[in-house]
Amino acid sequence: MQFSLKALVVSVVICALGLSLWTVSQRLRDVTAELRDQRHELGHLNVTDAEKINFITVPQHEDMKWRWRVQLPVGRKYNLCFSTIGISDIDFPQPHCTLFVEGGDEFTITVLCHRDQRNNWKLTAMTTAGHTQNLGFLGPAHHAWFEGQTTHSFSVGAQDQTTSANADGPAELLRLRIKDSNNAPTEDGLLVWITQATER
Repeated sequence: MQFSLKALVVSVVICALGLSLWTVSQRLRDVTAELRDQRHELGHLNVTDAEKINFITVPQHEDMKWRWRVQLPVGRKYNLCFSTIGISDIDFPQPHCTLFVEGGDEFTITVLCHRDQRNNWKLTAMTTAGHTQNLGFLGPAHHAWFEGQTTHSFSVGAQDQTTSANADGPAELLRLRIKDSNNAPTEDGLLVWITQATER
């Protein structure tokens, strides 16, 4: 078999380009997968409609701790609402405490169960907007849950991707109901949601 030097050079160049393209595509696929995993781990907020309430859960590696990234419509005022009693399957009770926020910049909400300096259990909410709030009434059911004597049922909003809710709300972030000794849900637990603030 005979071939020219020109054909040999062209063949080598084509093979080199093909190998280079394959290597780049493999690397791009690996980087894309790594970026997707990191965005999921960090709770990357992907806002497609800025006129809605947008939020996503930031995965946590601690029990009894939840975090969300939130983007609210510009020019609107909102309440971050919390309740620890009177929690049903679907309804929203009168909140026992609220945090006021204005729409615009993205911020983070963190809710955690912890012991204070006196070794008493607390439920606390914090935002990157500089707000901190102790949450509601903690009854015997809460303490039984804290101490591992009972369990709970819960739903957490927007765990895998950004979720959008109507601008007026409510946007439910967490609905946790403590179970009693018979493993039946009670009306005690923790409910976290966002709703538009009423004008005064």
